[in-house]
Amino acid sequence: MKFRAAIKLIAFLLISNSCFSQEIKYEEWYLNTKDTVQIYVKEFGQGKDTVIVVHGGFGANQNYMWKAVEGLEDDFHFVFYDQRGSLLSPCKSSKITLDNHIEDLKRLTDELNLKKTKLFCHSMGTRIGMEFINKYPERTSNLVLVGSVFSKMDSLTDLFDKRFYNQVKYLHERKEVQKLLASYKNDSLLTDKEKTKKWRIRFASLNVFDISKRKEMQGSGYAFYKQSSANAIMKNGLTWNYDYRKVLNNGNVTIIMGSHDYIDFSAEKHKEQLKDYPNITLKVIENSCHSVWVDNPDIFRAELKKALIK
Repeated sequence: MKFRAAIKLIAFLLISNSCFSQEIKYEEWYLNTKDTVQIYVKEFGQGKDTVIVVHGGFGANQNYMWKAVEGLEDDFHFVFYDQRGSLLSPCKSSKITLDNHIEDLKRLTDELNLKKTKLFCHSMGTRIGMEFINKYPERTSNLVLVGSVFSKMDSLTDLFDKRFYNQVKYLHERKEVQKLLASYKNDSLLTDKEKTKKWRIRFASLNVFDISKRKEMQGSGYAFYKQSSANAIMKNGLTWNYDYRKVLNNGNVTIIMGSHDYIDFSAEKHKEQLKDYPNITLKVIENSCHSVWVDNPDIFRAELKKALIK
């Protein structure tokens, strides 16, 4: 499989979205980077400890992560941002690199006067979180990786292996999913509205275990996601040969996976990789997929809170 096709698939898979509560009061502003990119920032919460939230993608939008932290507003002060090249932080494709993502995050911690920061990262955002603690271990107090890519990889095929595609196939082909798709079989006869509904069913099938909760995936993809940003970071030298386990083992690091996260069912590969790294906490939440907070919000938020304060 060509890497561009692979990253396009992972971009489709690694984003999930849901609308945040309109009752939440938030502040929004722009962070100016050294290379003149303006990073859109949104923050809320009354807690004394600041948590920076790193969304998935690459090229997604931060607002789907709001739902993951609802109910924790009194415990933490949350800072969300659209990564460079995402919907609300546009920039030239030549400026979209992993190093620049890391420096944007460092610049944000400086602007917030954080000597140490708590990070909550999801999906492809976990790669940013792992690279950040690798480069700035002294600046990270807690790192929470949800729906995480692997902490050790030799190449992109370590993620896109046969097991990965079998897991995706299983989630797509579940009876409850196929029942919903039965009315949308012939694309040539579907209206644009119906095609969108079909796409959302397939999208939700990979992100939630309980497909009846698919409406919580509204607001994702399409205009909320920029495929060009994912293509750009691959073109601009993103490598998949790394091993972050040693540095992760030295910090307060927690990995939270759904039992049916298409990246790694039952976190089997994560468990194998981390067996000699006892200081990295791995939690598996049953009956959950990639957007584990949608399937089991109470359990997830309890685990997230525990991980952020330990």
